[in-house]
Amino acid sequence: MSTSVSPFPWLALLIVLGLAGATRKLRSRVRELPVLGEEGDASDVSDASDASDAFEVSKAFDEGAEAVRADESHASHASDAWTVLAAVGVRVEPGTVRAAVAHAEREHLLLLDLVPGDLPSDHLLTLLGRLDPKKVRTDPLARGRGAGHALVVRTDVLARAGIDAAEQADLEPSELIALTAALKPYAAFETGHAVAPRLIALGSDPSRRKRWLRATGVPVWPNLVGGLGEAAAYTGACVTTPLWGAVAVLAMWLQPYAVAAGAVPVRPRDL
Repeated sequence: MSTSVSPFPWLALLIVLGLAGATRKLRSRVRELPVLGEEGDASDVSDASDASDAFEVSKAFDEGAEAVRADESHASHASDAWTVLAAVGVRVEPGTVRAAVAHAEREHLLLLDLVPGDLPSDHLLTLLGRLDPKKVRTDPLARGRGAGHALVVRTDVLARAGIDAAEQADLEPSELIALTAALKPYAAFETGHAVAPRLIALGSDPSRRKRWLRATGVPVWPNLVGGLGEAAAYTGACVTTPLWGAVAVLAMWLQPYAVAAGAVPVRPRDL
């Protein structure tokens, strides 16, 4: 009488290990993002209490999201030396501008990308997959990446890049990300990112997704093919070892929660 032996769950194990490694990298990157404070400072999110305070500020503004979201973008001067550029539908409060300028001046930045404290999980994971907050300050060839919501930039950087702030109205998020990449060479070692808890993220718009992916540096068709490959891998794991395949699928579903859990500065609005 023969007994069947269940195959070793190699495929499921590889998937889970890959997810664990990616999650660890994404958590490390999100924890490296400073948080703009109330008095114009930025705190190190490695301090759990500071991150918790940032969470409370972000949460307090969740209910008023619609009230502070504008219908049109703006390009306004924070001072003669600084210019704020925002995507259409994003409103940057004066307090956030003051905090951003103070942080940029203290950190000797010329270009600061503001990451909303409630950035949706899909956008957050894609951004962190392409953005290394430390490398962008040390590698002059690192491509400029951004959340596509708001930029605080030195006015002289815009002048050197030949960009007129008055013409940067009604920018789509993808266009603002492209502008970040265009300005990065003019602030090679002075580009940074910071979480703005009071900045309310735009909702996900499927009609903008393709343009947003391209601007973020994600090739659309290879990304689609890669997604199909991942689906095939999960299917194969579930067919060969159903129990471990289910574990792999569960790990994939839990990844956004794992990245945003605990003392991190961004709390995605969809989690």
